[in-house]
Amino acid sequence: MKYYATGKQIVYPPDYKTKVMFLRKSQEWIDRKIAEGILESAYSFTAGGGFLVFNVESHEELIKHLIDFPMYCLSEFKVEPMVSFNQNAEIIINEFKKLGVYHDGWARTRVYHVAYTPELKEICLFFWGCNIECRGCYCKRRVYSPMLKDFLGKHVEEPSGIAPAPEKFLTIDELLAILDQYEFTSVVFEGQEAAMDPELPNIARLLHERYKSHNLLLTNGIELPDLSHIDRVEVGVKAVTDELNIDYTGVSNKPVLDNLRKLVQSGKNTFVESVYIPGYIEVDEIERIAEFISGVKKDMLFVILPYFKAGDNPWRRPTTEEMEKAAEAARKHLKNVFFFRGNEELKYEVFSAFPEGAGGASYEPNLNALLSSVGMK
Repeated sequence: MKYYATGKQIVYPPDYKTKVMFLRKSQEWIDRKIAEGILESAYSFTAGGGFLVFNVESHEELIKHLIDFPMYCLSEFKVEPMVSFNQNAEIIINEFKKLGVYHDGWARTRVYHVAYTPELKEICLFFWGCNIECRGCYCKRRVYSPMLKDFLGKHVEEPSGIAPAPEKFLTIDELLAILDQYEFTSVVFEGQEAAMDPELPNIARLLHERYKSHNLLLTNGIELPDLSHIDRVEVGVKAVTDELNIDYTGVSNKPVLDNLRKLVQSGKNTFVESVYIPGYIEVDEIERIAEFISGVKKDMLFVILPYFKAGDNPWRRPTTEEMEKAAEAARKHLKNVFFFRGNEELKYEVFSAFPEGAGGASYEPNLNALLSSVGMK
């Protein structure tokens, strides 16, 4: 027989680390019970409530399992037969949606790194996995944010080998537990290719509902996910000359250029960024990209980035003068062109919220100040 247990959290851990400990132990319990066939599904307890669906023979058997659930000691539970849930499912689910917590909290995402910039109130989520193989992918050089202080100034150095892949990926509840500790207004989805994560639309929805954040997706444009809760899209156009694009990425640029047109036609706030690589993706190719963009939308923003060495490639970094010439070529077709010279100093310090201490620094928020800022203290 199936039962569901609805819980309301009444005791809250005293600190962030204890909260994450409860979530991780709960995740282990969920995984074990699902593997045993005792549990069918679970929904988040991150925002103070959740529910579990059991497949057991009796109410007594359910209670025996439930009291071992790590969140049990923090919550009040109501247990009913599944037939009752079916009758009231819409009401229950709508209540969870109002809280912004209707999701599978134990679903594992591809998020492996969370960076935070306090002055900008900005979170950057880094996703692993990609559907192309860029020869100059910066993740070959470094998987964490290049803005962390341990890497500052080292982008001009020669790379030494390939950076190891991340080992820990966050569940949705672990991600929300981390984000709950920070005050932010914007979120950037980046890393390798965030659009490949099946949980991306759900994460974006939760960020809108829970934090009212402005969500920016950085994508290669090969495949577009559900963008209902994405406010702005940055498409990385490597080249418009298809032979060059295939040489650099291993795939044709046709899906990218088609999807860029579709984004603009749909009214989605969109802009383009490209990387200038001297001797490879040269000034003439940057101009071709700008010309293509102008044919899609004349007032679109075009951002030109300088290459920094990654992987086993012969290319060098562009000089400041070369970046200026690339921008001049782009401005023949577009008025809204922004470029980095490559010698900029970091204006705002960036910290690693996860993994703790990555890049040589982490940020401990003043929780009392945060609570006061949202009227909870």
